[in-house]
Amino acid sequence: MYARGKIIRIYRNHNGEITSGIFLTESTQEDASTKLRVKGVLPDIVPGVHIWADIDDDGNIKKTKLLSNDVFYIKERLTKIKGISGKKADRIINECLKGEVKNYKKEEKKEEVLGLLKSNTKAAKETVKNTLAELAEIDDWICPYKKYGISCESVEKLRISYSDNWREKILKDTYTAFMLMGLDFVAADYLFKGLHGSFLDEKRIKGIIHTVLHENEDKGSTAIDEKTFYSNCEWIVKNSAWPRSPVSPYIILAVLSQLQTVYTEDGYFGYVKTANYEKSIAWNVRRLMDADTEISADFTKEEEKFNKCQREFLHLFKKNSLTLLLGRGGTGKTYTISGAIKLMKKEKPDAVIKLCAPTARAAGVLKEASGEMSSTIHVLLGLKPYGDELVGNEIQADMLVVDEMSMVDTELFCALLKSIKAGTKVILAGDPNQLESVGHGSVLRDLIEAQVIPSVELKQIMRQAAGSKIIKNCEKILKGDANLDSDEKTFIIRQTITPEEMVMYLKSEYTPGLDNCQAISITKKGKAGTIAINKMFEKEESGLVAHGEKFCKDDKVVFTRNNYDDGYCNGDTGRVATVSKDELTVRTTDEKLVEVKEGNLADLTHAEVITVHKSQGSEYDNVFILLPDKPKSLLNRNIVNTAISRAKKTVHLVYLGDALKMAAANTYKSDRETRLVSMLKNFEKAEEKEDENSVSLEEIIEEEKKKS
Repeated sequence: MYARGKIIRIYRNHNGEITSGIFLTESTQEDASTKLRVKGVLPDIVPGVHIWADIDDDGNIKKTKLLSNDVFYIKERLTKIKGISGKKADRIINECLKGEVKNYKKEEKKEEVLGLLKSNTKAAKETVKNTLAELAEIDDWICPYKKYGISCESVEKLRISYSDNWREKILKDTYTAFMLMGLDFVAADYLFKGLHGSFLDEKRIKGIIHTVLHENEDKGSTAIDEKTFYSNCEWIVKNSAWPRSPVSPYIILAVLSQLQTVYTEDGYFGYVKTANYEKSIAWNVRRLMDADTEISADFTKEEEKFNKCQREFLHLFKKNSLTLLLGRGGTGKTYTISGAIKLMKKEKPDAVIKLCAPTARAAGVLKEASGEMSSTIHVLLGLKPYGDELVGNEIQADMLVVDEMSMVDTELFCALLKSIKAGTKVILAGDPNQLESVGHGSVLRDLIEAQVIPSVELKQIMRQAAGSKIIKNCEKILKGDANLDSDEKTFIIRQTITPEEMVMYLKSEYTPGLDNCQAISITKKGKAGTIAINKMFEKEESGLVAHGEKFCKDDKVVFTRNNYDDGYCNGDTGRVATVSKDELTVRTTDEKLVEVKEGNLADLTHAEVITVHKSQGSEYDNVFILLPDKPKSLLNRNIVNTAISRAKKTVHLVYLGDALKMAAANTYKSDRETRLVSMLKNFEKAEEKEDENSVSLEEIIEEEKKKS
């Protein structure tokens, strides 16, 4: 078995050699079954460092190699030089340097490189020479530290913040440096111990605290309860370089109390910045709800066009400034929103009405269904980072509709609410059965649970959607029924025995490059994951190579990070419009041309196959769904429901073994811990108390008369 992963525990023989350990495979880290007890002499590494290993059925390690992207990184640096093609960069790395940049220190290797550059300009030769010399110097310095996972690529992340002081940062502020480089705490701990650090050093305690809080937010939570926090700290210590030296919770609390960026309150720990987002949301919800925006327009004649729940929502909309409209696909959310828009226009014919959604694709779906102009939340607000927070422009509108609320995270919702002026009628629409946001928080779930905002959930399937197998199967899967309705025209189901068979089916039936056809997988990793299949679909023609991917004209791509300055957000999709030597342009689904410069190419990846999370909010005529049997944590009703509901006409559902039954049997329950519900309710209680204690002007005058 060939596996990527990391050793999380090591054991040594009497000679000090690493003879066995516990190996956690990278592709399915969610599953306990992937923790393997392995034997054999391992390379000189520390726990937490990623390796590639060839392991037999008995757990014997035949071959290992430190995982490093340095070859890709060196190639990326070389291809940015004018006149250096991908092929020439490969020849420099493989033929001249034998895959190791340190070899450039040898005079004969320098001559070999110059020999390959005969046809290049003097400027190109000089730049290649300086680049390789710089990388060779970095490689030489980090050589003793490679066993801790440090590479030329990870050092580059550190150099962005600390320039030439990166070496000092690694040695004097190890834990912060490793966090900035994206490396494991345990590896940092072993280096710190090797540098003769103390297990009770304040920097180490801070490292433990930040590791627990970062991992908590990475899982989607905005806070962590006291018991779990200390338990996680204890787990980190037990798996650290000092496993037999416990750190008292009192010491952790003493260090934490000195950190200005971290809080402890009401039995919870978290980052102050994130807590402030939730407090701001609660305050702004109350601010918007307090405004009097009641509509007097009569819609008695139009009522018969709506079912009972839809009518109930429209009455709520008339009376309240902030309302919550819930319902899954086919229940008529957009139809109901259109009814609310007509009501608003009847009350105020010149009303300014704006619609938005978290992604360009979702905004496009909303525009197509409602007939009204729609944009992304980011475009509507003109979001820009200001210090540590997002700041948007005030929204000039009489009515605002925000769709796909399940995709909206805490930070974005905070920025949105701040930008809405009091007196605006706001509809927040979403499907509680869809996946939660990629960013931290569980905004839609918390708004529903708090029961502060007037809400209606639409449950009746509209007549035109009632006969759809797509809608029926979504309903079935949400009820835990894996016996889906199928045919050979609109809902094709295939069960496979191996991941290779899944990929073969996709290759034979799916045509890459079509706009209204999309392949979706539940995972990035593995043979049926997005990374491997996108690699398979890469074109043979020449293109721009970046971070191990080749981009060609007309490739379907998706952005994986937010960059408000350059105008793209995580989840935005589009096609490569132009390709040059070191940058490209992307035409997004909302017809915006985005320039992706060489330093930002890592923000882009292929989108011929995307994850279910990335597909959320989008609709396509034809959808191919890949459902492997791992990771089990991603096999649940909500993820299958979300994938199926992306299709408008045809679904090809390809699953491995019992994956479909496993998903149908698994009821998704959000384990994200947040404090938004309590904050919303506390504002509600505070206002009720204020109303109880309030005294009218007449009562004050009467009381004064009695006194006099």
